[in-house]
Amino acid sequence: MPYANYSYYLDCYNGSMISASDFSYYAKRATAYIKSHVKDIDAETAAQACCALSEAIFKYEDKSTNISSEKVGDYSVTYKSENQSTLEDRLADVLKLYINPIGWC
Repeated sequence: MPYANYSYYLDCYNGSMISASDFSYYAKRATAYIKSHVKDIDAETAAQACCALSEAIFKYEDKSTNISSEKVGDYSVTYKSENQSTLEDRLADVLKLYINPIGWC
């Protein structure tokens, strides 16, 4: 079961990036990441971290954010160069905002 539900995401975390229909998918992945990296975590911190990680995963997987410019006449699309950091690096950075690294597994 995810550490946060969509109601928490909207009302407590004040999130708006992820739709209700998609949130469960990202929250489950975020929860799995937290459980694999943290031994002991309180419920509020877990829920906050879950929401932040869910957004990080969502941004990483959202293909539309890779477009840097688009032209309409003679249609042309320019994509951003591949981000230097991996998803794992990004998730670790986000989780560190909520968890003291001493508590890591």
